[in-house]
Amino acid sequence: PQAQMGSSGIDQIGKELDRLIYSEIAKNPSLQIKPVSLANLNINGYANSDIHYQRDNMYNLAKQNESQYLIIGNINSVSSSEVGNFITKPFYNDTRTIDFTVTVYDAVSGELVMNENYQGEADWPFKQGEYVNLRSDRFRGSPYGQRVQDLCQRAANDIIQNLQCLKPSARVIEVEGDDFIINLGIEHLRHEARADA
Repeated sequence: PQAQMGSSGIDQIGKELDRLIYSEIAKNPSLQIKPVSLANLNINGYANSDIHYQRDNMYNLAKQNESQYLIIGNINSVSSSEVGNFITKPFYNDTRTIDFTVTVYDAVSGELVMNENYQGEADWPFKQGEYVNLRSDRFRGSPYGQRVQDLCQRAANDIIQNLQCLKPSARVIEVEGDDFIINLGIEHLRHEARADA
């Protein structure tokens, strides 16, 4: 909440991070990704948390979206800070941090695939109370906007590298009498297409 007091529009940073990372991952032809889901999984890293509850939540969300891997993001900070003292302040821009964590889970096995933190700080050239459109050229061209884009690119590359090497797990998705359908992810579509040909 303190971060939003400086400029309106920054409260949409979560959606912008989703969009930037998602669009980079979608460019990779070897991964089939599903639309962003705004589900709150109540997942945390605390040792005393109910891991079975978390695994059930992950598994159910993955099953609902016919996915195996879940990419979960958490924003830790977008706080701003003043630079310099009362004499030098007019010569410097305020700065703002960007700190977020990306976690990838295998929802079928419940295993953690990736957990990385991305953080940086850059000049924040916008005035207090000014509305900031996070998709504008002005924001994207600002030092802070460029820092956000760089971190999202790095996060997307890390996700792609981690997921490209993993094999999908087969899952029975439908049973009709003695017949059943197995979902193999993207391979499921290829096998289905060959069977119809």
